[in-house]
Amino acid sequence: MLTEPPICITMKITVPINKVEEAGPLIEAGADEFYCGVYRSDWFSTGGLPNVKPISRASLKSFDDLGRVVRTADKHRIPVYLALNAGYMFANTYSLVKEDLENALNSGVSGFIVSDVSLIKEIRRKCPDKRIILSTLGNCFNVETVSFFNDLGVDRVVLPRDLSLRELERLYNELKRKNLDVTLEFFVRNLVCRNVNGFCRYHAILPQYKSRLLMNRIARRLIHALTALSPYLFAKYLTFLRKRIDSSPLKRTCLLPYRAVFTSRSDNSGETINPFLIGEPYEQICAACGIFYFKKFGIEYLKINGRWLPTETKISDVKFIAALRDLLRGQPASFDEFFSRAQEIHHKTYGVGCLPAECHYPCFVKKRMEAGANGA
Repeated sequence: MLTEPPICITMKITVPINKVEEAGPLIEAGADEFYCGVYRSDWFSTGGLPNVKPISRASLKSFDDLGRVVRTADKHRIPVYLALNAGYMFANTYSLVKEDLENALNSGVSGFIVSDVSLIKEIRRKCPDKRIILSTLGNCFNVETVSFFNDLGVDRVVLPRDLSLRELERLYNELKRKNLDVTLEFFVRNLVCRNVNGFCRYHAILPQYKSRLLMNRIARRLIHALTALSPYLFAKYLTFLRKRIDSSPLKRTCLLPYRAVFTSRSDNSGETINPFLIGEPYEQICAACGIFYFKKFGIEYLKINGRWLPTETKISDVKFIAALRDLLRGQPASFDEFFSRAQEIHHKTYGVGCLPAECHYPCFVKKRMEAGANGA
């Protein structure tokens, strides 16, 4: 069993931003840090892209906009990081990379989110005073990889979302044993896909079919309604519902139509949940309840995914995670108490129940199903 964590919560919430006007409301909601991309149409004439979400709807429109966001954030002492986190950079893109670096520095950013080794070295050489965050695409699954990137000059590591709770605990203990002073960050909202995005070259490349988007919205509303009526029965018959929609090509949000199964994140026992099709209509996979254990594992930053999401959704996500963090400060007696209160907070924040199919941790899903079976 996982040991109970000490209740000393200082975790910060790092939030995506793609519009200047979002900065104020997100700060008011509780954001501690911003990260963003900047759109440039000339990137698409080269052999590479600056980050894994270069599309305009997921980015600020210009470096002037970035400067305005930084000035707003500076008034509240909130850092802003620019994502240049493509897995690798082609040789003919480096002139544009250097331009972006220069423009970002002139805008006053606090640092950069990067995964390409050569770009990490370039940033460390050009601006050694700026912080470098290793993107989750850097695939730090063990202490040796963390140590490698730390030697290159990385200050913080966004851990792969696929690490189990037990693996996070072991990694943190190894970091302490080797006396590695590296800040850790982990995703808590809108994980979108359960696979290892650092190993996927289709990461964040989604077909823009209006019919697919409409079907996803309809599917989500149906799922919410069914869950509200009977969470346990919905989870029990989830496989049947999936089979009915798996055959539709409009339903997929990924270019790779394959199935996968993952194991328990509570004790690595091999417990599995139902297989799923990539891009299943659950676009808000959530690991928020894991924060009960994250402080024990040295995770200081809670990352909300979704640069492309509406401002209202981002605000709700920030408020939800901030409320869970405040709940921990109240020192709940156990995870069960925290888990129960977290469900109440989710319903109050979003107006719907927490969906079993969207939970990142099978061990938490099992608790939901057991509660439903007992009539809770």
